[in-house]
Amino acid sequence: MVPGFIVIGFADSPFVAVIVMAVLLGGYQVAMNNILTLPSDFFSGRSVGSLAGVGGMAAVFGVLVFSTWLIPVLSTESYLPVFLMGASIVPLGVVAIFVFGGKISRVVLRQKQNT
Repeated sequence: MVPGFIVIGFADSPFVAVIVMAVLLGGYQVAMNNILTLPSDFFSGRSVGSLAGVGGMAAVFGVLVFSTWLIPVLSTESYLPVFLMGASIVPLGVVAIFVFGGKISRVVLRQKQNT
């Protein structure tokens, strides 16, 4: 997705921009399918639904802030700053998963003892 954001910022025709956007949105959908399963990987039971709801709410607030305030400010001269911001958000998201997700290791299942 990062190269797609950079390429779209320098697209020389609307046709190229639309094609790159289509590929970029396809990559975004693949990434979101993986990210949306993280609550069930980290937690169990009722907390999965609550965490997914809080994540969805944070996403809506992020869209509201970016689309109503930041994008109009950044795009006064060109959309290049907007696309470069999008390119920077992708690696920041990956870093956040590794920083806040904790240690990734093999799960050891405990055997039930019959009593």
